[in-house]
Amino acid sequence: MRNLAIEKYSLQLSEIELPSQTLEQGLDVLELMRNIHVFVSRYTYNLNTQCFVEKPSAALDRKHLNTISIRHVANSIRTHGTGITHTTINFAYQYLAQRFQIFNQFLFDDHIRSQLMKEARMVHAETKEKSDAIKLNSKRAGYLSSTIDDKFEYPVDRALRLMRDIRKLGVTEDGASFIDQFRALVTEMGNALGFVRMVRLGTMHYTTNAAKFVPSAHVKTPTQSQSFEADGLSDVTKRALKNLEIELEALSTNGAEGTDYFQVLVSVFSAELKGEGNAHLKDFYLILPALTMSAAENMLAAKEKLNRRGKESQTATFTDDGFSLGIAYLLSVLGQHDAFDALQWFASTKQYFDDEEKRAEGEANAGSYGILGRSSEETLKLKAKLARIAALREEFVHLKHSLIGSKTFVHF
Repeated sequence: MRNLAIEKYSLQLSEIELPSQTLEQGLDVLELMRNIHVFVSRYTYNLNTQCFVEKPSAALDRKHLNTISIRHVANSIRTHGTGITHTTINFAYQYLAQRFQIFNQFLFDDHIRSQLMKEARMVHAETKEKSDAIKLNSKRAGYLSSTIDDKFEYPVDRALRLMRDIRKLGVTEDGASFIDQFRALVTEMGNALGFVRMVRLGTMHYTTNAAKFVPSAHVKTPTQSQSFEADGLSDVTKRALKNLEIELEALSTNGAEGTDYFQVLVSVFSAELKGEGNAHLKDFYLILPALTMSAAENMLAAKEKLNRRGKESQTATFTDDGFSLGIAYLLSVLGQHDAFDALQWFASTKQYFDDEEKRAEGEANAGSYGILGRSSEETLKLKAKLARIAALREEFVHLKHSLIGSKTFVHF
């Protein structure tokens, strides 16, 4: 464009300071940002490695999957400049605003709201009964008895029943139920937040590399006016030095933690969604047990398809941490972290899977010859049941730790 301006219009433009793309440039973050609604639906987020992996269903015409990592983001920032960081926040805000409208409509639906109100009444009754029992036992024991074992744990059977009831409301043409669509909505919101975090980390990575040869900020130097007067520099040199100091300060600011973008995205929606007009959102945390159970089953099915070919492999994946990040973000926006923690959901699932495993092992060892006295088909079914229980338990452990890690980002 600069050469065209010189040849056609005789315009003398300044030199382009930004470098061209590198051999390991990868996908352009600027294009992903402009189409963030497409990006979050076609990629899955990995919290530990800080990367996005393309879904096989989005790469049917290719034999490879694209990935986006911090290094790719840093390369794009090196090309386009650090200004795309604030633009990313604006695009993420606009996208989240649209997603919150759908989120609000789903929980406002009469069928969903009635189910959550039923769960709320059950939880209130159970916690009140537990509380009364704890007070009575403490009074009899002289306030010395432990109440740890008397805490309320949300039953897994209730979560499974709620998940089945929501699935009965109908499915789409591709077989996705309402709870599957809601899970996808939460995941895509989490992917958008993961993209924001990756752009922020990419900016820090770029500025840190760019500031390698900058003098340490801990070294005491004279002030700008004192330095200029002592050296007797010309006005042109003073302006150049002033511009240099501005650039060095920008590198130092971008290389530090800087603005807490997650806190900004939490506070901007929190005040509105906690208002009286959105009272139906106060029971959102009660759908999370059913939602996490659906997510665990979906992830287990997706991992089983990794070694398959054909249409079934299109939905295969090994990571989807955008779901846990989306949950942590929504709980922070609605201020429901304490309410969800009070359900003791992950402790309840651990106890449930332990009981199921003991029950399955008891079935395997039943009879005079135990598992050896059963047919091969029955043996395979029992082994498959034990393997599924162990896999689901592992998925919930991963989901628990992923959710704990996500909470540290949103600063609830």
